[in-house]
Amino acid sequence: QRLTGLTGVLLVLLLAIGALAYATLDRETDRSAAFINREFAAIELLGDVRTGLANARRYEKDVLLNLGDDKEIARYRKQWDAELVQLAAGTGELTPLLDTAQREELQRLSAGLAGYRKGFEGLLGRIERGELHDPWAANKAMDAFKADVRAADKALGALSQSLLTDAQGRRGEIAAAARSAAAWLVGGLAASTLLGLLLAAVCARSITQPLARAQAVAQRIAAGDLTGRLQAAGRDELSALLRSLQQMQDHLIGLLGQIRDGSAAVEVASREIAQGNADLSSRTERQASNLQQTAASMEQMTAAV
Repeated sequence: QRLTGLTGVLLVLLLAIGALAYATLDRETDRSAAFINREFAAIELLGDVRTGLANARRYEKDVLLNLGDDKEIARYRKQWDAELVQLAAGTGELTPLLDTAQREELQRLSAGLAGYRKGFEGLLGRIERGELHDPWAANKAMDAFKADVRAADKALGALSQSLLTDAQGRRGEIAAAARSAAAWLVGGLAASTLLGLLLAAVCARSITQPLARAQAVAQRIAAGDLTGRLQAAGRDELSALLRSLQQMQDHLIGLLGQIRDGSAAVEVASREIAQGNADLSSRTERQASNLQQTAASMEQMTAAV
């Protein structure tokens, strides 16, 4: 029973440690998933925005370099419009992934992009109306909205740095949580090991002590000492063994009592037999003496006749 109980306790400890490990892994998996779903996705989208803005600026330069070629201007303008549409979609997808401060930077980025789009579309209108024929003059006309471009670039850089800082912080949190979880697991294993050793020591002591008592009782009985008493109040196998030894001792005491009573009865009967033999011998001697006297008297009477 003690071994069964000890095994049950150790199994419960192992199950508890397994459950703790599973919960820890599940929590860290959720943390990693949240990191991927937010920071990583936001950084990826912001990278797309940066690439889209760079492509839009490149198509802008292609438009200016192809002044006088309406076909090329139309082609590059179409590509520029597509990039601006993608930029708007990207900033819209970024919004739910950002915190309050980051959304303010995103708003400044969107405002800069809106100013840039409005300015360049105005520039394209002047080109279509034939007001601008020289790439250098067109580039000079862009000075009016280059501040919007610089504001968008600045907001983009600030947003990138903020997301990078958040990602590094979250990565540190995940690493710290993983170390904490590992420490808890190691501590749990160490505590369960110590508890298991303590329970094993207690269980071993609860087994060896009754066995030592049983051995001492058996040696005492073998030496002929039946005066001791055993106390076995438990319900386990060792308590049953001690009770059996006590019952054996009680039976031996009863058997010895019966033998002692029988020996006393035999002794009394022997004395009575010896006394009867003595009485019989005395009566026999008296009868023999009487016969001798009778014989002597008979001889005297015969001689007198």
